[in-house]
Amino acid sequence: MKKNNTNLYNKAFKKFTLGILYIVFIAYTLSILLYNLPYPLIYVLLIGCTLNITPIIIVHFIPINYIKKSIKAYLIAALIPMHFITIICLLKGVVTPLFWYIVIPIYLYTAFPFKNAFKWSVLCICLMLCTFIITFILQYAVYDNAPINYPDMSLFQMLFSEMINALLTLVAVGYCLYYIHYFHQIQIGQIENAVDSTNSKENLSTILDNEDDHKYEKIYQQITNYIETRQPYLNSNFKITQMGYDLDINAAYLAKAIRKNKNMNFNNLVNYYRVEKAKELIQSNTSKYTLEYIYMSSGFSSQSSFNRAFKQQMNITPSEYYKQITNTK
Repeated sequence: MKKNNTNLYNKAFKKFTLGILYIVFIAYTLSILLYNLPYPLIYVLLIGCTLNITPIIIVHFIPINYIKKSIKAYLIAALIPMHFITIICLLKGVVTPLFWYIVIPIYLYTAFPFKNAFKWSVLCICLMLCTFIITFILQYAVYDNAPINYPDMSLFQMLFSEMINALLTLVAVGYCLYYIHYFHQIQIGQIENAVDSTNSKENLSTILDNEDDHKYEKIYQQITNYIETRQPYLNSNFKITQMGYDLDINAAYLAKAIRKNKNMNFNNLVNYYRVEKAKELIQSNTSKYTLEYIYMSSGFSSQSSFNRAFKQQMNITPSEYYKQITNTK
């Protein structure tokens, strides 16, 4: 599902980019056709058209990753003719090219993360301010407040051209806002899928853990039955490998079963049974058995290991326990 959402986003982003390029291309083309402009400005508009035809062709064939990497380069190239067009239009009293400075930040917010979009928005604001400053300098310092002479345009032609230009900017803004919402919905779908996937993994993990618990509980039952019936711990050389061989169970599984069910390791479990055996011998006849006989008969290989295991389990030494039993009789 995550892969499907990614593919959906990539296709939508490519379609969105092409849509913006087509809108800008139409704006340049209509400006050439509708405005009665002098030749220098027509050349600038033709450059703008060319700068949009080439990306339109390229976007159809290159992967989405290259499209995203190329957007910044395209913006830099597109802003240069747009800057000159805006200055010349302002000198004539045409303000609609300024509307595109509003479209650019919205487009950037749609195409990039907020941090990158904010940086480019600041750049657009700075460029707009530079446009006003340069226009002011040209209008009042260079041309001495005299308008540039253009071929005459009727009032209807001027208003119609301005309305078309303004309408295209509104279309571009609406187009960007639509895709902002659309991309947001795709991201919500990705988050929901990620949550569902996480929940599924957690549920599967819980099921597997429960199955493991049941499996190791059964193994531990086999261990206790084996130890209590065959008393292999009475042999001081008894190892977990021997128990694994006798039960036909991997030693690692045996160790894990002991740890999960008794929270101790194999040696501690064996010593537990050995201490219980030693206590049984002490209680049966205190005068008959020596401590050496008791620890050796219980499976301990030395008195030091016997004393350590006994005190760890009973909180008193074997001698102290021996005296307690003797005094009670």
